[in-house]
Amino acid sequence: MTTYRYTVAELRGQLRQLVLTGAAIALGVAFLIASVSGSGALVDSFSQTASAEVGPGDVQVTPAAKGALDTDTAARARQVAKVAGVSLRLTGRGGVLTADRRPLGDAAVVSSVAADPALRWQLLKDGRWPSTPGEVLLDADTARRIAAAPGADIRLVRADGGTATAHLVGTLDGRGAPSFAGHPIIGVPDGAVQRYATGVTATGPTHQGSGP
Repeated sequence: MTTYRYTVAELRGQLRQLVLTGAAIALGVAFLIASVSGSGALVDSFSQTASAEVGPGDVQVTPAAKGALDTDTAARARQVAKVAGVSLRLTGRGGVLTADRRPLGDAAVVSSVAADPALRWQLLKDGRWPSTPGEVLLDADTARRIAAAPGADIRLVRADGGTATAHLVGTLDGRGAPSFAGHPIIGVPDGAVQRYATGVTATGPTHQGSGP
């Protein structure tokens, strides 16, 4: 009987060890699956963020190191076979004024709107695209903050420190520019960036292929 009790107690002890070991393995596997799933979601998020700012262009060129592209990058890109169009993406720092002509608290990002519709990476929410230097876009949140709608005149800070009146022709969906999140966005035609922005840099020309 003593041997029987000892054997049963031993089996129970081993069973508890097996259960604990199995539970530890199950938790480890679950953690591994969760980690892999989380990594996949993170990769997907980064991919969506990157693709959101490429737009309809086939290729986006960015500098190998932090900084701006060489000024002749766009010219060289245009010489590549089967490239139908190139648009430098110009960005700089600007400012938006409220209705009482006070600077909005957050510094704005001035972003160029490509002349070629096929190369516009921004997402238009309301209104239309700007076509002249005096026409601009604001992201929808900033337009709401200054109580402005498409068709209204707004005040912006000029690159020389003065102020200028611009005609708001549309609003942008901020989801199209995740890298600018948290900042007011001013969209202007290519040739008007220098009017409203300081520290202008070319962050990447976008190429539209002409087919195989």
